[in-house]
Amino acid sequence: FQEQAVRLFRLTLGESFGELERLTKNRDRVQGFEPSPDGTKVVYVRGTSPITTDTNSPPRVFLRDLASGKEIELFAERRSRPSSFVWRDDSSVVYAAVAYSKVDGEASGSVTHVYAVDALTGAVDQVPLQWERGIGRAGFAGTADGFIAFCEDGVRYRPARYRMTAAGWSREAIQGAHAERMFGL
Repeated sequence: FQEQAVRLFRLTLGESFGELERLTKNRDRVQGFEPSPDGTKVVYVRGTSPITTDTNSPPRVFLRDLASGKEIELFAERRSRPSSFVWRDDSSVVYAAVAYSKVDGEASGSVTHVYAVDALTGAVDQVPLQWERGIGRAGFAGTADGFIAFCEDGVRYRPARYRMTAAGWSREAIQGAHAERMFGL
């Protein structure tokens, strides 16, 4: 597994097209990444086991500043780690979807919570979804002031917009004739 490392690289476009810069020196595998909209940061996941369901050796999540190379490990204290990420439009916050179960590390029968991660400090705060079933696996999308998510609701989703305001987080249901038929963002 370690002999087949998958690392993160940056590809230069423009005049120096094709130039590759290796960003990570890991010996495990980068399983996924999400660059910030402004291109200054990236959040990425490293798999530490060849077995994807290995809860004894969960993936590691990092937030990397691409200019300085400084990295912050996120969610290190939890066995359940984020499954997907979206950035706020201004690149100041990355949102992480994390499966939660009463048995830490057990993804089956879980509810997906959302956490807001400050892109400068790495501070992590849970977003109060005001929806006990959590968000769905169909994904979510960043906006200028928060994100849009599909809230779990039986066989269908309930799309909602979450906004950070001066008073805290607000949730607004997305309405319309086709709202309950949405399945992707």
